[in-house]
Amino acid sequence: VVEARRLGVRRFTVDVLLRCLAHWQRTTGATDRSPETLLGSVAPGGEGELPQWLPLLYDFLRRRLRPKHVSALRSLPLFCTAAPDGTRTLASAAAAPPLVPSVLPSLALPASRSGAVRVVSGGDGAKELLVALGGAPPDAAAVVRAVVAQHAAVQFGSPAACLAGLELVQSHWSSFLEDEASRARAAGADDDGARDAALSWAKAALCIPCTDGAARTAAEVHVSSV
Repeated sequence: VVEARRLGVRRFTVDVLLRCLAHWQRTTGATDRSPETLLGSVAPGGEGELPQWLPLLYDFLRRRLRPKHVSALRSLPLFCTAAPDGTRTLASAAAAPPLVPSVLPSLALPASRSGAVRVVSGGDGAKELLVALGGAPPDAAAVVRAVVAQHAAVQFGSPAACLAGLELVQSHWSSFLEDEASRARAAGADDDGARDAALSWAKAALCIPCTDGAARTAAEVHVSSV
């Protein structure tokens, strides 16, 4: 609002807000910075909470979002994410690894540890805006899909991250396959074929850490019986 007034704006619209946010990003270097550092001095929340005005921002954008706004909003660091060590940063909807909305607590920590996704906090407003901007839905299937894609690109940061992803896939495999089948049915395709294709993709992509320090696909691994 302060920036809008500086620009001489009388009516506050999404287009005006985008100009203000773009200026804020350029002048603060907001991407991958702590939200407390960047936003807390403007409108502080309680300890460990998001700044009080950020949920209002999500709601304003979600209700007034138009297709012409999506590309610009995807590039702005509007979403608060938390690392396994509790460090919070701001990231954009176009960030890599991909952002996913708040998920079940039993899923959030292993998902974050895998490094395949970054989990967004901020309640329903953040979730709805992220999905509207093309983000993944807040479910186990989306996270499994991100883990398989991460393994296919061999982009996990450590053996521990690799194992966290494998454990997540093992726990939520059936949800992933059913989601693939559901997507196929919605597109008028064969759901059994979709399951088979998803299985083949995962078998070719998923990597297993080995005793020599390398990570290999299941077809290349010998499992000791001892």
